[in-house]
Amino acid sequence: AGLTVGVAGWWATWPAETINGYIVSDHAAAHGFGLTAKSIDTELGRTHPESLWQEIAPLRVRPSDILDREVLEYMDITPAELATRNRDEKDFGKPLHHYHYELSAHRTYENIGIELLKRKDTRLSMHYFEATDSLSHLFMKYVDPPLAGIPEAQRARFKKIVPKIYERQDQVLASLLEAAGPNTDVILVSDHGFKTGANRLVEGENTAVNRAHEWHERMGIVLAAGPSFKQGIRLNARIYVVSPNVLYLLIQLISKSLVCRVL
Repeated sequence: AGLTVGVAGWWATWPAETINGYIVSDHAAAHGFGLTAKSIDTELGRTHPESLWQEIAPLRVRPSDILDREVLEYMDITPAELATRNRDEKDFGKPLHHYHYELSAHRTYENIGIELLKRKDTRLSMHYFEATDSLSHLFMKYVDPPLAGIPEAQRARFKKIVPKIYERQDQVLASLLEAAGPNTDVILVSDHGFKTGANRLVEGENTAVNRAHEWHERMGIVLAAGPSFKQGIRLNARIYVVSPNVLYLLIQLISKSLVCRVL
């Protein structure tokens, strides 16, 4: 319909397709599953347009860029353990490596998302952040209240990670909203819920990939705010309400544009 679109970090967007706007694919940053930006030999497909890659490359944060204090803010580990993560090679047998890969990707898409919201005039912007999901898979078993079967010494090292990544996500959301401006309609969606409390699984240090879905709760979150939405309305919404509401908002933009042209 001629509207411009911006996409950053969205899953399954590599290689980036040609759209009326831009895509920063999910392989612009280090990725916690499968391929990573480091293991892809070509820069082709990481962004659309291709020239955007050179524009955003300085905004990337590599795992080795994460400072020691950023690690210690989230977990209580020894200096010897901390020293094992000071490189970009990943050893996913170590929770610490999972963590700093996720944080580097989170910071990368934060930097890119905020900067492109400021630079590019798009009618629809879509931003995806993985860290709250992946880090919950790895570390939710350590948070309060204590879970039977989890050694207390191990729990004490990692119990802060999940609450603090949610705090960080809130801060990133605030920065995105500020960059988008006060007249922006916003829909915040989770793809699923997550087990907490006594419902959690008891596992070893790393989540078994073939059991990851067992951590998911059916009920997720959808929040909507902005000038086009009524305030204070609570809905028992289904996933099917998300796309129709996005499309409705875009139709309103098209209608206003047509009215302006007629006038």
